[in-house]
Amino acid sequence: MKIAFFQLAFALVFLGLAGCTTTPAKLKPVSPKADTAVVVPEKAKTDEPQNAPAPISAASAEVKLGGLPPGEFAILVESLPAGGTVVVNGIPVGRAPQRIVLPGSSHGFFRDDVSLKVRFIAQDATRTSQTVEELLTPLDRIPAIVRFTPSGATRVAR
Repeated sequence: MKIAFFQLAFALVFLGLAGCTTTPAKLKPVSPKADTAVVVPEKAKTDEPQNAPAPISAASAEVKLGGLPPGEFAILVESLPAGGTVVVNGIPVGRAPQRIVLPGSSHGFFRDDVSLKVRFIAQDATRTSQTVEELLTPLDRIPAIVRFTPSGATRVAR
């Protein structure tokens, strides 16, 4: 009886230390010093229509998204219609528009492959949900803005 009690107590302590008995933590942004993406949500503007993102030029995006340490670059991910779910390297980070900070080389190229996806959810039963993916490689310059539509993605250069 005592052996079974100690085995049960040991199993509960072991599972508790391993994190198996706790609820999963929410996705937290990674510090800007890491080699992974950092997500900073954009504030939605109330005076704009819900289905169209505000037009932003590459120059204004650079000013708006600037102020990063060397070797880090911000990308603004937009969707039309607005509100598509943004996924970076398989991790859902929120709804578009999203500001994503990624590591890059001193010349403005990606260090690693980056997968950007936007999931458009169907508004009614007559339509289907769609996922659009844009794969960014170390051979690509880091764009200022990536705009997603159900038909594809376009990059706006820095």
